[in-house]
Amino acid sequence: MKHLYFIFFLLFGLKSFSQVEFYLDNGSGYDTLNILNGTTVNLNENSSFVEVTMGCKNTSTDSLDLFIRRKIFTSSWSFLSDQLCDNNLCYSPAGNDFITPISTFLADGQITVLKTSFLFSNTNTSIYVRYYALDENLNMIDSVDFSLNNATTTNQKFNSSEISISSLQNNSEIFVLNTSNYSKLNFKIYNVLGNLIKKSVLYQSKTKLTFDLAKGTYIITIDSNGQVIKSKKIVAL
Repeated sequence: MKHLYFIFFLLFGLKSFSQVEFYLDNGSGYDTLNILNGTTVNLNENSSFVEVTMGCKNTSTDSLDLFIRRKIFTSSWSFLSDQLCDNNLCYSPAGNDFITPISTFLADGQITVLKTSFLFSNTNTSIYVRYYALDENLNMIDSVDFSLNNATTTNQKFNSSEISISSLQNNSEIFVLNTSNYSKLNFKIYNVLGNLIKKSVLYQSKTKLTFDLAKGTYIITIDSNGQVIKSKKIVAL
C-alpha cells in the first residue's frame, strides 16, 4: 500500500509540472504537427536579415507565467542588432545570455509568439543559439536549438533525388522527406489551372502536412528561393 501511495504521489507531482511545446510558424500558422522540443533546427539563409517566428504553447493543465531565455553558444559574425519578441514586447537582448524581464501569462492551451531576428553586417556568418522556456522561478521547462548559416545557400546546388514526396489517405496527408536536410524549403500545391492552392515552409528533414483537398488533380512543388527542386502530380478522389 505504501508503494501505491508513493506511485500516486509521484504521478500527481509529475502532472503538476508545467509543460510547453515549441512550433515553427510555416507562413500559414503554427506547425503543431512538428514539435521542436529538444531538437536542432538547421537554417541556411543568403540574406543579412534573418527572422524566425515560433510559438510556445502551454500544454500543462495549469496556467503558466512564462519567461524566455535566449543563449548564444557559438558564433562567427558581426551583427548590427538582434531582437526577441513575445506576446508582451520586443526586446533588444544585451549580451549572449538574455532572459525576458517580464513573464507572459499563458492559460492552459494558450500560445505566445516567439519571434527572433538578427541583422548581420555581412552574409558570411554562422550562429548556434538556444531558446529556453522558463517558469516563474526561472527554472527551465524545455528548449529548442537553432543552427544558422547564412552563407551556404548562395551557391547551393540541390539534388532532386534527396527530396521525396509521398501521400496517404486519399492524398489528404502528404509526407516530404528531405534526406540532405536542406533547410527552409517552400512547399506549394497548385491546381491544374496553375493557381496556388496551399503553401507552407518546411524546416525539418521529415514533414507531414494534412490538407482537405477537393476532388481533382494537383501539382506539388518543392523549391528554394524560386528554384524548383522536386515536383509531383497527385489526384484527390
